[in-house]
Amino acid sequence: MLDEAQDADPVILGLLERHRGARIIVGDKYQQLYQWRGAVNALSRMHSDSAELSLTQTFRFGSGAAAWVNQVLEIIGERLRIVPAAHRTDVSIEEKSVAVDALLARTNAGTLDEAIRGLERKRKVHVMGGADPLIRLIRGAWDLYQGKPASGELVMFASWDELKAAARGQKDGAPGDPALQVLVRLIKDRDRRVLQMCRQLEACVESPAAAQITVSTVHKAKGLEWPRVLMSSDFNQFVELEGDRPVIDLEEAYIMYVAVTRARKKLLLSPACAEIISASATAKAGRSRGQASSGAENPAELHRSRLYRNSPQTSR
Repeated sequence: MLDEAQDADPVILGLLERHRGARIIVGDKYQQLYQWRGAVNALSRMHSDSAELSLTQTFRFGSGAAAWVNQVLEIIGERLRIVPAAHRTDVSIEEKSVAVDALLARTNAGTLDEAIRGLERKRKVHVMGGADPLIRLIRGAWDLYQGKPASGELVMFASWDELKAAARGQKDGAPGDPALQVLVRLIKDRDRRVLQMCRQLEACVESPAAAQITVSTVHKAKGLEWPRVLMSSDFNQFVELEGDRPVIDLEEAYIMYVAVTRARKKLLLSPACAEIISASATAKAGRSRGQASSGAENPAELHRSRLYRNSPQTSR
């Protein structure tokens, strides 16, 4: 039996393909998040000669969250729908809330922003995977700001001006990057005081059991759940119009799907996150925001992320 088959290790998959006995493969193709590190989707590689069963019943979240999950599935063209659990899972749109158990961000920069907010509210914060990547991100951004060479996740940028242009959406015609916007805002608001954030992050608790709030990227949160979850504002739109044709960014769609399926009792969406889902639905219908398009009948094309936001380091 192979579980989590949508992110299968190629070696394990090879052994399974050679197995002559009965084989059971379980997975959710919409939770495929680790292709960037070599994982393969066994669900598309192997086909059953006996039976394929759809497991649509969830026992994690109720109808409130299920409505948002099913909206994402509808946007990306899935015909099946999640059947909600019997208990309630309330959903609300809120800018910030302290009454959550976990806060999920799309990127390390978003995680950094939320971790600092929690620490400044005197809360015990646990950063999933440790705070060291966030500390390196701060120092890398500060080096660029000081005219020094970039390192780590920011090595692709030759200067601070180039990073700011990418954040605004002026790099190769690409839209603005929410993660880079977080870094630019932190440097602009805090200047040299941004280095104090490194010392603040060192105060994060190591155990989630000792924390009042856990902060994590969606990638690190895969397979986990919490009673109350807040989704941050650094997610990316996963359907956009190219001319009159809606184009689905599968990587971003899967990340959104995983994020909205983590809460048991209460799911809170940032206004930006709710707007991203709405804008994606509008684009899928073949319309720009508030404006009809003549290409509404064209089927959506599937593609992978653009290079500038497909970096494994910024999406883990």
